[in-house]
Amino acid sequence: MSAIQHEIAKRRPFETLLENCPAGDSQANGIAERAVQSIAQQVRVLRHSLQCKLGAVVPGTHAVTCWLVEHAADLLNKYQLGEDGRTAYHRLRGKR
Repeated sequence: MSAIQHEIAKRRPFETLLENCPAGDSQANGIAERAVQSIAQQVRVLRHSLQCKLGAVVPGTHAVTCWLVEHAADLLNKYQLGEDGRTAYHRLRGKR
């Protein structure tokens, strides 16, 4: 376990289980890759909406971009329904 992984495991209230996938095997990382794709799409939508409201171009290097990424992930976790009809937040916390 790397130093970063050890630090993350120390801070979590739950047991951390590491799964190692074969290097370069995108099939094995399908869920993670789909999540990254969903967040990237959400960031593009939010950035476009912001630019339309501002009437100006927001460069990808602008400080608001970091916040947009966090906000996009937060929105998907709290509001996107999974196949079971629950959000990721609901599955994790047990409450809506």
